[in-house]
Amino acid sequence: MFRMKTILILAFFFYSALCNCQTDTMNIERANELYGEGKSDSAMLLLSNVIKKYPNEFHAYLYRGEYYCLKKEDKLGYEDFIRAYQLDSLDPTVNGYLGWYFDKRGKYKKALFYYDKSIRLDPEYPETYAWRGVLYMNIRKYREAEADLLYAASDTATSKQDHTYLNLGCLYSYHLKKYAKAIEYLNMYISVAPNDRDAYKARANAYFMLNEFAKYKEDRHKQKQLK
Repeated sequence: MFRMKTILILAFFFYSALCNCQTDTMNIERANELYGEGKSDSAMLLLSNVIKKYPNEFHAYLYRGEYYCLKKEDKLGYEDFIRAYQLDSLDPTVNGYLGWYFDKRGKYKKALFYYDKSIRLDPEYPETYAWRGVLYMNIRKYREAEADLLYAASDTATSKQDHTYLNLGCLYSYHLKKYAKAIEYLNMYISVAPNDRDAYKARANAYFMLNEFAKYKEDRHKQKQLK
């Protein structure tokens, strides 16, 4: 799901020492590797075994909750997120995950609560801004969305992973009517995701509004090819 895993793993030994708790770092890292290789069932089984051995292992619940949600097993994912939250309610990552969980289900008020809390706990982490920016778009707070997405776009890896360039392009093309900026961000996104039809649709709209009809037709044709 996220570049967040990289940061969490780097901080893992520090977290364990700080909490003075038992962990199984090797197997948690291995579970993440397995998931990255497309072996989701093996990854989840390994995390479940870690939890059986260490029932207070924060990161095992966090990752397994994510994997459940990505498999659309929402109830199980939510239970794991809540368990992680009970273990450390002041961790910015679990607050971000809970925000993401509620956001994807259209529960924007709850999602915003957890996003805001996550950012208060870690105001420099760009990924949460990327998620909150999309939420603001969904509730038509476009200026707030722009501020969050621009902050997230300052981190290149986040922009590529979480489609921040695409979201900025759509924001400028459809809502803020800054068509040149829309094209700029959509060009950057298409350079790393050349088969995303939504990007061509948004860029075609910007070209049309700028009376660049030849480019508009090219993008519309590409969009139809990608159906």
